[in-house]
Amino acid sequence: MANEFKHQWRVTKYNPDNRDENGSYTRDEWTCPSEIGKTINRKVFMLPEYLQIEQAYIETIMQFLQECNVQSVRMFGVEEREIEASILYEESFSDVRWKEDSIVDQSDIPILCRMILRNFAYCRLEAMKQIYIHFGWDYYMYIGTAQLTPKSIEYARQNGLYAESYESPYNIAEEDVIRMIQWSDINGEVVEGEEIIHSISKEAYQQIFQLSEEPNNRLLSAYCSSERHFSALLKASDGLQQK
Repeated sequence: MANEFKHQWRVTKYNPDNRDENGSYTRDEWTCPSEIGKTINRKVFMLPEYLQIEQAYIETIMQFLQECNVQSVRMFGVEEREIEASILYEESFSDVRWKEDSIVDQSDIPILCRMILRNFAYCRLEAMKQIYIHFGWDYYMYIGTAQLTPKSIEYARQNGLYAESYESPYNIAEEDVIRMIQWSDINGEVVEGEEIIHSISKEAYQQIFQLSEEPNNRLLSAYCSSERHFSALLKASDGLQQK
């Protein structure tokens, strides 16, 4: 995947001047929206400060998409999380549809990113050979593009963010992927077993689960919710024994 994106950036609120020789950040700063209301570096971290930085991240993302002429992306590695009571929760979040490999139009990207930055959900956003947007812990963001994006880099800087040349740690080489299946009784909710699959190719997974052929679509695990899916996996894998 890395070779598809010649330009890769770590885009964050963290000033690189505050890093030591090993790259570790040495200044005490907030790293998560859950810290709102806490005293950090002798200053109370307030909601308006958080919202200003969050908006800078989202607007920078949209600038990258615009400069790359990307109208939609796909979501991968989807994780829906239980949302507890929070001052950051918005009613519109309940309308968001999180589905692996689904297409997200540009107009819907801001609300997804807002939920991810607030730790209400997670996914990687990617467009084939054009752009990727990855989010990490501690409010880190990684953006890779196939083309130069000088306007976006400058836009980030003007909005108080820093763009450093850096490859996303969430890029996974196909040879490093481990896939597994899980199964349960019909209509059951408890997973009865699981098995790592060694002999099913990425292409076979994509065909069985009707996923896109995006090179970045590396479905790591699959829950066999139908007899059709499980039979297809059995047929595709010589080493899998039926349970």
